[in-house]
Amino acid sequence: DQPIAHADETSVAEGGTVSGNVLWNDLGGADGLAAGGAVVGVRAGSDTSTSAVGGLNTQINGTYGYLTLDANGNAVYHSNPNAVSDPGATDVFTYTVRDADGDQSTTTITIDVINSCISAVSDSDVTVYEKALDLNKDGQDLAPGTVTGSQPEHTLETASGTLVGSVSGAVGAITYTLVGSATGTYGQILLNPDGSYTYTLTSAPSTTPHANDGANTLSESFTYQATDALGHSTTSTIVVKIVDDLPTANPDAASVAEGGTVSGNVLANDFNDADGIGVVGVRAGSDTSTSAIGGLNSQINGTYGYLTLDAAGNAVYHSNPNAVNGPGATDVFTYTLSDGDGDERTTTITIDVNNSCISDNSGDQASSVSTVIANAPPVVVDDHIITNVLSGNIVVPGELLLANDTDPNGDPLTASPTTVSTGWIAKGADFTGTNQNFSFTGGNVQAVTLARSAFVANTAAMTAVLVVSGALGAVNNPHDEDRITVDLKQGETLNLDHNLAAGHVAMEYSINGGAWIALADGQTLTATSDSTYQIHITNIDNGGPGNSGKGAENYQLTMTVNYAGAHDIAPDAHGTYAANDSHGGSDNAAVTITYQDGHTLTGTAGDDVLVAGAGNNVINAGDGNDVLTADSGNNEMHGGAGNDLLYSGAGNDLLDGGTGVDTASYAHATAGVTVDLNLLTPQNTVGAGTDTLTAIENLTGSNFNDSLTGDNHSNIINGGLGNDMLNGGGGDDFLIGGLGNNTLTGGSGADTFQWLKGNSGHDVVTDFTPGIDKLDLSQLLQGENSTAASLDDYLHFKITGSGDSLVTSIDVSAMAGAAPNQTIDLAGVNLASHYGVTPGAGGVIAGGHDTATIINGMLNDHSLKVDTV
Repeated sequence: DQPIAHADETSVAEGGTVSGNVLWNDLGGADGLAAGGAVVGVRAGSDTSTSAVGGLNTQINGTYGYLTLDANGNAVYHSNPNAVSDPGATDVFTYTVRDADGDQSTTTITIDVINSCISAVSDSDVTVYEKALDLNKDGQDLAPGTVTGSQPEHTLETASGTLVGSVSGAVGAITYTLVGSATGTYGQILLNPDGSYTYTLTSAPSTTPHANDGANTLSESFTYQATDALGHSTTSTIVVKIVDDLPTANPDAASVAEGGTVSGNVLANDFNDADGIGVVGVRAGSDTSTSAIGGLNSQINGTYGYLTLDAAGNAVYHSNPNAVNGPGATDVFTYTLSDGDGDERTTTITIDVNNSCISDNSGDQASSVSTVIANAPPVVVDDHIITNVLSGNIVVPGELLLANDTDPNGDPLTASPTTVSTGWIAKGADFTGTNQNFSFTGGNVQAVTLARSAFVANTAAMTAVLVVSGALGAVNNPHDEDRITVDLKQGETLNLDHNLAAGHVAMEYSINGGAWIALADGQTLTATSDSTYQIHITNIDNGGPGNSGKGAENYQLTMTVNYAGAHDIAPDAHGTYAANDSHGGSDNAAVTITYQDGHTLTGTAGDDVLVAGAGNNVINAGDGNDVLTADSGNNEMHGGAGNDLLYSGAGNDLLDGGTGVDTASYAHATAGVTVDLNLLTPQNTVGAGTDTLTAIENLTGSNFNDSLTGDNHSNIINGGLGNDMLNGGGGDDFLIGGLGNNTLTGGSGADTFQWLKGNSGHDVVTDFTPGIDKLDLSQLLQGENSTAASLDDYLHFKITGSGDSLVTSIDVSAMAGAAPNQTIDLAGVNLASHYGVTPGAGGVIAGGHDTATIINGMLNDHSLKVDTV
């Protein structure tokens, strides 16, 4: 009787290992297989016409891996990583068995090697800015810069990113390495094995040829290799975007007496970039739509005089004598500067030419003063946002980003809402299937990878289900086994429950291509890390009569993923924003957004912006100067240590400033508010719910008509927009009416009433006391030089009424000689009699000596402030 060796067939993922015993389906005949080892030889290939002799217990190399086989039939096949490029790859080996009396039979082992399909995409998430280059290695820098950019105080020359999510088709953990040098053309990169990387720009890229192409973006690339747990690898690139630095040309302004001369350097308030700057042209007029070319070192004639300007920015303006007949005479010139790689910026020089008859009170020009007013750009600071809003795009309102930004000129700043693409998804959000039945049948189909998007989610139960219908061939025949692959996230569980009676099929599983572990029907697996799970289902003899127990089986396997214990996918996200003044000045800074789950937000020891979403939230800002805001729920906001800004919302909020000097802002209110810092119990604000304020020192109103009252401490109260009523109460208070027609009451104490740049309206101060209280016009007035001769062009006084109706009205012109844009009524005050002058017709205080007397008196007793220092 002859032995019969049946062909064996199995499959394995590229880079994986598969093992078994080839004798399980071979027959020894009447003599039985040879004792002590039935296998006599093995070789590569499919030729069974002759016996295979030898080769046992050695590596038999195939096309895609190697096989080891011993005399007892134990076989192990190791697939080489990165060996398969297309589907249909098979390795075939031939082996020979012998029975007890020496008869032989030869057959094959066929291995289907499944392509891992590992692939990687280019990563281009990181952007660095040439403007931030400096000569120091600080912060997260990998190396110091070789040049200095226009804003070296920023940290945007260094940025970090991650390659996580750039690789697909990998099995198990992925290791990342850099291919080639870490030093690029413009900077250095550090790639960590977990895929996180940091890039530092160290030199200034330059476009060739030089061109006036604005803040164009250049790039440099590095090649990385990703290798999975089975050794499969693929390569792609990290592309770092580099934003070109631009020169900043800010408008210049100066004033000069008719016939006088004023000089200065127009580059004093312009900002050099990493490429260097110089003036390339100048012309008369205010048109900045095109560049000015030429005209340097020559007389550029204006209406009232002429300008000379050189490449280094040195400018001299000569006013013609007897050229001006009245106030409001200006000469405007346009100049263009260019940096080293051709980027240009164009701006203006404005010269206010004062008629000599009003240049000062003596009528001559010997003591006339020329003041150069340079617009400096804002100083913008990086922001750290902490939020519980889980979204792929986070929109941060501009006013939250501006809270820690300043402007040297006192200009109000604006910033558009900034959208940061986060890529965040909630746990279970990738289970998006709509049909929970998945058919897995067919004689040649033995392996399948199930996408997470195929599972049907039950969001209430936080589960996702897929019912797999499969077919297994007869026992000890080809296709009597299936392999099902699925990816699980850390904290998820997978329950596997088939519909067959016990003993019909066997199950086992492996993690990331590791060893097989027995798996019981109905068992639940818990993922301790993000991993790839392979489920192996095999048809087994169920003990039926004859061979009936070895027949084919159809099964249904219910796969249930519970993701309640998983975590949201929300790594820190990064973006940038720009702040602008009203005079062409701007600055950029970075935004980092951190996600915290739940309805409690906790700040860091630094300065944070904490943004809570829907529902009732608790915000604990901790240390630092923080900004706190929440959606329309009933929220608790605790500022903690530091000087904090707390925004009230539409709900009934608790605003607890903590230690430090803290401000409650009603800028988000939907109607006017009434707020009193003396009330420690809940108060109906009307426009922003019923709030409880504690440890709040300052108030900011809404865009509507507000009533804001301070306590006995020294408060800063800003009315915002609308026609507001502000009352400082006790203490030395600081009241800012803002735009609109406001009523300001300082209360007891030495109070300051301030008007900001751009304010306009008709305000009433009800209790001003000269020599104790102060009018602060330092931000409102533009171009004054703190002398009575200069201020005569800005302030105009008038006394009306008597008794209870007595009022001193001050008409304020923000620019010298311009029409008044702000009126301040001092109720019950007669500044004329207080400083010893006599009003003229209609109560008007005459210009010249009388006005100068009042101004000098107010400056001397500190009732008036006009300087910003």
